[in-house]
Amino acid sequence: MGKINYNPVSMKNLTPFSGKWNHSPTRTIRVPVVLADEVLNYARKLDRERIEKKPHDTVMLKDSLLNIIEKINKKEIGYKVNNAEQLIEDIKALLTL
Repeated sequence: MGKINYNPVSMKNLTPFSGKWNHSPTRTIRVPVVLADEVLNYARKLDRERIEKKPHDTVMLKDSLLNIIEKINKKEIGYKVNNAEQLIEDIKALLTL
């Protein structure tokens, strides 16, 4: 096995990798394809701190999500396993808040 030759000066000139997110760490999640772009846009706005975080918004969001979960558990029209049209509309509405 031969010796590896490299120029130490060129190694110093390499720019280190910088991630696209301001706040790390990140993780991969699975979302429905129809919501992917909207979820990613919202996440980027949050990362850039362009969305003001308010405690009452968090409470309202939690209440809304609990309401949606209750509808799923009751298998209301539009919230059944094979028919998620209403569920998708409600999630989109939450993303526009």
